[in-house]
Amino acid sequence: MINTIRADFYRLFHSKGFYINQLLLIGLVVLSVGTEALGSVGISHDSLQQLQEQVTQAKWSGANTLIAMSTMSSFLMYFCLPLFVMTIGFDLSKKTLKNLISSGISRGEFFFSKYIVFLVTILMQFAFYYGLSFLTAAIKNGVGDFGVNYFENFFRTLGVQYLSINAIFAFGLLALYLCFSNIAAVLAVVILPIATGIITIIYSKVKVLQYISFQGSMDSAWLSLPDNFWLNTMIAAVLVIICCGTLSLISFKKRDL
Repeated sequence: MINTIRADFYRLFHSKGFYINQLLLIGLVVLSVGTEALGSVGISHDSLQQLQEQVTQAKWSGANTLIAMSTMSSFLMYFCLPLFVMTIGFDLSKKTLKNLISSGISRGEFFFSKYIVFLVTILMQFAFYYGLSFLTAAIKNGVGDFGVNYFENFFRTLGVQYLSINAIFAFGLLALYLCFSNIAAVLAVVILPIATGIITIIYSKVKVLQYISFQGSMDSAWLSLPDNFWLNTMIAAVLVIICCGTLSLISFKKRDL
């Protein structure tokens, strides 16, 4: 399994698609920080809009920029989509899966090696996104001041965002192994978060729906919300990851190649 993980990372880092994807992400971050403007994907609520207005009116120092860019973190979902296809979906698209299984690697080892590579890749994307945001802003406007509980809020935000994006891609993982189609996986990742956001707004009194609105949670993660909201969101994300991952593995093991 370790050799498979090494091979996947080697292929990823020697892929032109990976560097094109990173250049586009650099363009988004530099443009946003350079123009001191924020955007949003999907459905946003009043609290998020107020936070964005508040941070855009303040000086875009390195510290303040991390808060600002946290409200755009759902963009990473679209920058992780190509990486999902290049890691987990690669052997399906290239039709090399049967050869790999025949060479001696078990289906379980194949499944977990691919998923580990993708989990690490997402973590690297977050580090790249926030690191580049901070560096760009610090060069332009200075580092700035870190307020009380700043780092506590930042790491809580990062935890919510990391688990939320993995919960979103867990649905894509399930679609991939149920349909053996990268297109189905991409559609699941793009459509389900938007649909969940719409349903959450319509049935706003249903508390459980708020915990599984993962795309909205990514952008709003810096907000201080009561009643252990973020803890419940992270628990919901972990449950989704475990359930979808388990169903994906079961489907993969039973599928004829």
